[in-house]
Amino acid sequence: FRLRSSLFRTFPDGGHYSRCKAGGTLTHPKYYGYDVNNFYFEMNGPQLYKIAYKQLPKVFIDLMEFAGIKVEDVDYLVPHQASHRSIELLNRALNLPNAKLINIFSNYGNQVSVSLPHALHVLLNTHKIINSQKIALLGAAAGVVLGGMIIEKC
Repeated sequence: FRLRSSLFRTFPDGGHYSRCKAGGTLTHPKYYGYDVNNFYFEMNGPQLYKIAYKQLPKVFIDLMEFAGIKVEDVDYLVPHQASHRSIELLNRALNLPNAKLINIFSNYGNQVSVSLPHALHVLLNTHKIINSQKIALLGAAAGVVLGGMIIEKC
């Protein structure tokens, strides 16, 4: 495989929807009288989802343009597997045939950041990928960071 292109974008308006208010110490804050609730990760999933759903199709289209290919040139799309609904809505927004979408959510659930490489692993072990086929990987991270890459079998 070769990396054909990659693109990552940050949408800071979602930063306050996933955060840890305090931290950076090796010693638990409860030993110093701090409110430990400030040290836990907070996430507003519905708000993060709204930003990602709004921006992810455009990031994908920009990735295709950057790679010099069209959406229909993508043989497989391997998206972040956050939820079954998010995968279905992304597929609908991109108007891809279901056969091109790698969806392992129903078998494995949300595996957080490992879902993307695991879904790629499933694709490579269940489909015969031939030369010049293109695989798009599309992911999301807290903050909001969205990105993807196109790899091509050579």
